[in-house]
Amino acid sequence: MPCQECENGKYKWGETGECLYETLEDCQSANQGEYLEETLKPSSDRPVDFTMNFTKEQMEKLHGEGEVLIEVEGNEEGETMNILFTYDKEDEGEELEEDIEKEEEEEEEREIYAKSKLNSAGYDYAASLVESDKVDRDSDWSFTSEDGNDLLGEDGDDWENYAKWFLLENEDANEDTKDRYKFPFGKDGKIYRSALSAIRQRASQFGYDDVFEAAGKLIEMIDKEDDELEKAYSKLTKSMLDDELDDYIDKITDAIKKL
Repeated sequence: MPCQECENGKYKWGETGECLYETLEDCQSANQGEYLEETLKPSSDRPVDFTMNFTKEQMEKLHGEGEVLIEVEGNEEGETMNILFTYDKEDEGEELEEDIEKEEEEEEEREIYAKSKLNSAGYDYAASLVESDKVDRDSDWSFTSEDGNDLLGEDGDDWENYAKWFLLENEDANEDTKDRYKFPFGKDGKIYRSALSAIRQRASQFGYDDVFEAAGKLIEMIDKEDDELEKAYSKLTKSMLDDELDDYIDKITDAIKKL
């Protein structure tokens, strides 16, 4: 045993150490690094695994008190050692608090969405924006409280206009309130494709199949419009090229006739 008892009842580390420690545990804890390096180092034919498997009680003590003393087996002679494990609870507490806040927010959202349905007026308006090609296809999506206030107009009471920019309606919330409408899909007179993608993700998370499908249909409408525009552009380009080719052939023909 590297820690040895002195004649005065105290303990020292090794043969040449000073008698500084009141108990064997104090000696072992103070010199646990040297113990692991010198006493528990693997032999050529027997590797040593330093992985610790804590019991439930040990983990509870570590998290609750910030430290736990573990007795581990030592070398082949049966020597043992106590190792003190410490844990910084401050950082863990902040992370735990953030997790709790996030969980509470998600639970609140679930309660809201449980009393909600597809806002048909919002869907119809979104479809009309797509048909009018008032679509932002590339920008990232964000919707702030200021954006919501803009939808309410200068007097802040245009709830009819406000309502038609959302795909979800919470029937349990009071009318003419922001709490009644969720899942905004656009702003500044345009519907955002990125907003619809975000809505599908959230609707899927909370099990709103009707909203999920509605957002998907709007995305399909936008993509279909893009395909049709691309086809129309290709057709127009081809037509212009054909006209230019006909003109070129006519000019060549006239030139040949004059020869």
